[in-house]
Amino acid sequence: MFSKLQYIFYKTGLLWMFVVLCHSSESSTERCVQGSNCRLPQCFCLNSSAPPNGFAAEDIPQIVVFAFDGSVNKASYVHYKHFFSKIYRNPNSCPIRATLFTKDRYTNHSMVRELYRHGLEIAGNSVTGKLPISFWREANREELLDEILKNRRQLSEKTGIPLKEIRGWRSPHIQPTGDIQFKILQQNGFEYDSSLYVQRRSLEDDITWPGTLQHGWPLSCETKPCPSSNYTLWEIPVIALLDHKLKYPCMTVGGCIVKPETESDAFQLLWRNFYNFYRSKKIPFIVNMKPGWLNTDYHYSALDRFILSLLDLNDVYIVTMHQLVQWMKNPTNLTAIHEFKPWKCPGALGAGVSVNLSVLVVLGVSVLGYICVAAWA
Repeated sequence: MFSKLQYIFYKTGLLWMFVVLCHSSESSTERCVQGSNCRLPQCFCLNSSAPPNGFAAEDIPQIVVFAFDGSVNKASYVHYKHFFSKIYRNPNSCPIRATLFTKDRYTNHSMVRELYRHGLEIAGNSVTGKLPISFWREANREELLDEILKNRRQLSEKTGIPLKEIRGWRSPHIQPTGDIQFKILQQNGFEYDSSLYVQRRSLEDDITWPGTLQHGWPLSCETKPCPSSNYTLWEIPVIALLDHKLKYPCMTVGGCIVKPETESDAFQLLWRNFYNFYRSKKIPFIVNMKPGWLNTDYHYSALDRFILSLLDLNDVYIVTMHQLVQWMKNPTNLTAIHEFKPWKCPGALGAGVSVNLSVLVVLGVSVLGYICVAAWA
């Protein structure tokens, strides 16, 4: 017979055992093995350098995603209209797209509505984007709930974008908040996060495919805190670029210590990093930047030249992060990619668009000339 005190200790012990078992399951560090304990479309190992479905590199579309973060205002709107109108098109004749991680403060929501209407993806980036950066590292659950959910709600209410179509999140200043952040995202139906930084100090360093967090974050935690538990969210890491001299890593295009001083420097910053992905495993190449980088004339012309160079390659597709995740869930090779439904668009050229395309070769680089009527109609 248990005494009353023994009974209390017994019950308490069972409770603690239950808590420990649940926690260990949530935080399991079991190594992810693709095809064994991780299978598409629900799971893809984040530590994988091998492509989905065992595709050979020559059979994979090279995915490029332009990911901007910050407010949408008059200056940035002009940039987005120029680069992501219906002028520039992927090999399947659909317009190129981008993902805008949108901060609510100082944003013109009618401009956001127009950009969404033209196919750009709108994702979350907080209400305030407040400083210091340490706020995001140390934020509690209530503070982060307000920043994440209010941001998504206000973007939806003020623009008419369905709440379910605001699928992604990037922490301001690419400063994660660890498990608090990822629990909020998962519990509220977000599809993906793009806040975890992967450092590269050389173009020879390994790079990883995007993947899911079912087996935790398996890579080095460069910007703490990283998640320690497991989640079904997709993670699209922020992989460092190398500056145009290939000396130092850059978290974003505008974050290089050695800054480009000419249009040629800025182009090489983009092209050398892209080509490193393209010539090896064709892992998706994410161009992370703030729209303010384009306020410099030679940066603007360098991006134009870069996009035109990409579009001269018939296996490169410039899509949104959501479209990237859709491809990861259902990998489709180049021979079938024109029929891949998530990348299709209404009509071969879109309503009200007439395009005349000519190719000129200047200094060995193909330059595409466009005459477009009603491209932003």
